[in-house]
Amino acid sequence: MDIPELDEMIIRQLRLPDLSRCVRVSKKWHQLFVPYLWRDLSCLSHQDPVFARVQAFVELILKDYILEQQHQKLLEDAHGEQHTLSPTIPPPRRLATYCQWIRRLPNTQYLHSYISSFCLRFLPWQQYIRDPTGPAVHVPTVGNLMRQLYKQCPNIQVDHFILGRGFVTEEYTFEEITEFLLPCTRHLHITLCDAAQIKYLLDRCPSTLEELTLENGIKLNDEVLDYHQTEPRPWTQLKRLNLLIHLRNCYDLRNCYDEDTTAILSTAHQGWKEVVLRECNIYPQFTTDLLKHSDALERVVFYQVDGLMSKDRAQILAGCPNLCEFSDIKLSHRTGEVTLGFNAISFIDQDPRTGLLKSWMCETSLRVLKIKLNGIPRPDVLKKTVKEDYPGQGREMQNRVYDRLARFTNLETLWLGGGSGLKSHSCLEMSLESGLDRVSGLKKLKELNVSPMETRIGEQEVKWMAEQWPELRVIDGLLEDRDKKAVKWLRRHHPKIALKHMY
Repeated sequence: MDIPELDEMIIRQLRLPDLSRCVRVSKKWHQLFVPYLWRDLSCLSHQDPVFARVQAFVELILKDYILEQQHQKLLEDAHGEQHTLSPTIPPPRRLATYCQWIRRLPNTQYLHSYISSFCLRFLPWQQYIRDPTGPAVHVPTVGNLMRQLYKQCPNIQVDHFILGRGFVTEEYTFEEITEFLLPCTRHLHITLCDAAQIKYLLDRCPSTLEELTLENGIKLNDEVLDYHQTEPRPWTQLKRLNLLIHLRNCYDLRNCYDEDTTAILSTAHQGWKEVVLRECNIYPQFTTDLLKHSDALERVVFYQVDGLMSKDRAQILAGCPNLCEFSDIKLSHRTGEVTLGFNAISFIDQDPRTGLLKSWMCETSLRVLKIKLNGIPRPDVLKKTVKEDYPGQGREMQNRVYDRLARFTNLETLWLGGGSGLKSHSCLEMSLESGLDRVSGLKKLKELNVSPMETRIGEQEVKWMAEQWPELRVIDGLLEDRDKKAVKWLRRHHPKIALKHMY
C-alpha cells in the first residue's frame, strides 16, 4: 500500500464493513483507511441495520458541542475573575478530528430528523446538560447541533438541499445557511415565498451550484429589501433550472421573476441544460430569455403551462442544437375546454419564398418529442373543428407534418396527441393514405402515443409500423372497438409491442 494512485483505486471498491475491518489491522492501515471510512456517511439512516452508528454519530456531535460551550464558559469566567486560563487555548475537539475527511452526509432534511429524534429520546428535559469534566451548559436545540456539525466539516458536499420557509425560521438564520450550507450545495431547492429571502440566497449561491429549483408561488415583485452589499456570484457550473410554480399559489411568472433575478440567473456561464416549468403562465419575453441558453439546453419540459404560443415552441425546437427532449403536456380535461396545442402550420415551419421546410437545429439530437399537434382540417371527421380552405388541404398539411417528423432521425419517443384529455379531431390521421410512409426513416422509434387522437390506424398501418420501426415496443391510444383489426393483428403477430390505454 505504498502507491497512492493504486491505493485510491483499491479502497474505493471496499464497502463500509470492509473499511472498518481494515482500520483495525495496524497503525499504518488505520492512518490510511480512516479518511475513507469517514468520507461518505450518506448511508446513515433510520433504516440502517446498525442504527447504533447513527446514534453514535449524533452523540459525537453532542459531545463536541458541550465541550465547546464549556470552553466558552470557562473563558468568560476567566475574563471576569482574572482566571489563569489563557483565552488562546483552543477547546478540545473530538468531532473536528474526523469531520475534516467527511465529503458526504445524509440529506439535510433526513439528518435534521435523525438529530431531532435523538434529542427527543436521549437528551434530558431539564434546561441544562453537562459533561463530567466541566460546567453545565444549556441543552442544545436541533439547530445548535446541525450548526456544530457543519462548522466542523470544511470539505463537505451537499448533493440536494431543500430550503423551505419553516426550515429557516425555526432553526437557522440566513447568515448561517449562507455560511455553512450554501457554499457546499450542488442542488438548491427553494420553496420559500418571500421575495427578499430568495434574492438574498440567489445573490450568495456558490459558483459551483449545478442545479436550481424554485417552487411554490415565488413572487419576486413584492417589496424587496436591500441585499446588494455583495456582488452576485457567477454560476459557472449551473446545468439545470427547474421552475415548479403551482397555480394555487402563483398565477403568472411575471409575478415571479423581475429584471434583477433574470440578471442573476443569466450568470450561468455554461447555460441551463434542463428547464422544467410546471403549472404556470409564462411572460412574453420568456422564449427570448430561454434561447440565450440554446447551445446548452438538452431538456425542456412544460407541464400545464399557459401563455406558450405555437411560434414559441417552433423557435425553441429550431434554435437548440443539443436538445434531446421537448415535452409540452397539457391536460384539457381539468377545465373541460379544448386545449391549445402546437399548431400544424407553425410545426411545419415552411419558408414562404421557397416552399421548403426550414432547418431545425435539433433534428439529429432530439430523442423525445411530446406535443399536442392540431389545426389540421379533417373532412373525414364528422365534428369539423377546422375547415379546408380548398379541397385536399388537410392531406397536404399532413404530408408536410410527416416531412417535418421524418427529419428527427434519432427520435425514440413520439407523442402527438398530448397523452390524455379531450379527443383531438384536428390531428394527424396516422394512415398510409395520409402520408404515414414518409416517416419510415424513424428506425429508432420505441414509443408512439396517439391518445386521444381521432386516428385511422388499421391493420395495414400497424403492419407497416412493425416492419419499418423495428424497435417499436409501445403503442398508446388504440381503441378496442374502432381499431379492432389492428389490435387483433398486433396481439397475434407482435405480442412484444405493448398496447396501452385500451378502452
